[in-house]
Amino acid sequence: MTMISAAKVKKEGETIALIFGGDYEGTVYTLNLETMKSGTVDNVRYERWGHSSSTINNHVYLFGGRDNNYEYCNDLQMFDIDTDTLVEIEAAGEPPCSR
Repeated sequence: MTMISAAKVKKEGETIALIFGGDYEGTVYTLNLETMKSGTVDNVRYERWGHSSSTINNHVYLFGGRDNNYEYCNDLQMFDIDTDTLVEIEAAGEPPCSR
């Protein structure tokens, strides 16, 4: 089973759905919910599935899941909606177990 996460965000005045995961190529897809036009975020790859996500302000935080080798991950990444960039967050303390 392929598992993805999606986030509904506002970008440049339009409502967009960002779709992460479920694609072994790592493509991040977009869907304009007003025009129903689809696209991709060209400069970002997210090769993960079964992860969780949460949107806070203009950032989508992505945690855990499995990579293309079916290995569990326990890293935290942040996608910046305004700049279309994905960065790994270096959290202090002991991270939660992989899931």
